Amino acid sequence: LDAAPRIGGLVRDGFASVQGLQPAEAGQHGFWDAYSNIFDLLEHDLGILDQALTGYAEQGQYSRDGGLEAVWPVYRDQRPTLPTGVAQAVYTKFLKLPPTDRLSAFPL
Repeated sequence: LDAAPRIGGLVRDGFASVQGLQPAEAGQHGFWDAYSNIFDLLEHDLGILDQALTGYAEQGQYSRDGGLEAVWPVYRDQRPTLPTGVAQAVYTKFLKLPPTDRLSAFPL
């Protein structure tokens, strides 16, 4: 579904493309309601929308050396509802990041 000439995005954890020739991301890093072209493909072209997708779920970020590093919840399910940047700071669970490092990101 991605026809980009370069495989992978910004997260490079040492994984390679299927042929082993290029660096690549391992896994999917999100799926949003705004991907109407994907929903149209699955529903109208392939007729498999209900079989292809499950509900939204927490996402985890893993590193090769440290294992599970962080968990992102489904923000729309969190209460109270907060603006995007604030919700990411409040609800994201950084499992191995020291509190001082988290505080240093506050100005961002």
